[in-house]
Amino acid sequence: AGLPHLAVCDQPTTGGVWVTVASRADVRIAVDRAVVGFAGPRVVEALTGTMPEGSHRADTAYAAGLVDVLADGPAVEAVLVRALDQLVAAPRPVTATPGAAADRDPWAQVLATRAAGRGAGRWTRELLDDGAVPLRGGDPTCGGWLGRLAGRPVVCFTLGAEPGDAPGVGGYALLERCAGLADRLRLPLLTVCDTPGADATSPSENAGLAPAIGAAMAALLRCAAPTLGVLLGEGGSGGALAALATDRLWLAADSYFAALVPEGAAAALKTTPQDAAARLRLRPSDVATLPVCDGILDADDAVGLLAGQLDELSALPDRLRRRQQRWA
Repeated sequence: AGLPHLAVCDQPTTGGVWVTVASRADVRIAVDRAVVGFAGPRVVEALTGTMPEGSHRADTAYAAGLVDVLADGPAVEAVLVRALDQLVAAPRPVTATPGAAADRDPWAQVLATRAAGRGAGRWTRELLDDGAVPLRGGDPTCGGWLGRLAGRPVVCFTLGAEPGDAPGVGGYALLERCAGLADRLRLPLLTVCDTPGADATSPSENAGLAPAIGAAMAALLRCAAPTLGVLLGEGGSGGALAALATDRLWLAADSYFAALVPEGAAAALKTTPQDAAARLRLRPSDVATLPVCDGILDADDAVGLLAGQLDELSALPDRLRRRQQRWA
């Protein structure tokens, strides 16, 4: 029906109710100290002979990224009001401010990008109006929000909350969730990326990193709502591309976008990172010549430009086909 689904998990929320009603809601709120989990604690103890300390609790579900907000009973109403407010606010007029990129040596651009260290999670949160509601996953390197950009209701996702973050399976699952939420509610989706690439460790690989990236990118490409991407810092490999295959893509002046992080490309090409950076044509001024990039963003004054982009995209006909052709 295209309606928001908010779930409050009170004492207790278990079994099929947790499976079908609560765990897949758009916004998941748990009452502090409530029992939350699939099998009730007594059932678990009867079947397994033990009940691990801390299992099936609201706070542990929150820590695992299974619920978005943990609140005591009296605070739940305020959380619900805040969440619903993100869906119905009216936009306010803003002005747009495009940025400019310095014409640096490619390797100097990589170093400048890493030195900028804005912190995409904090930057995205400051971009939104007050009252944004977090959407959590199981990966601290990524974050989601249901909020407003200059009064416009949006779903936001950050891939790489802090400089150097390498997202894992849980991060891409959250991106898939955010894209699905935006698609179903027809809310614009804003994605912000700063990562040298996805987590390359064996545990992440064996947990299904590749299909998780593919599923997230597919969800982004088929999202019927307007999608807007910002490369705030590093943009390495398919790990970054998964969050940036959007209707419009803007690059911060201190950013780079490459098929592979320069050190990885250097290993593959048997050359130096400096030479690899030059061959990758990764600077914003290079990427801006490609039809998948819409321009260079002033990251310190981005609200006006991004809000204007969302207004344009909302009125753009045949948007989904254009996006899929663009990234094909």
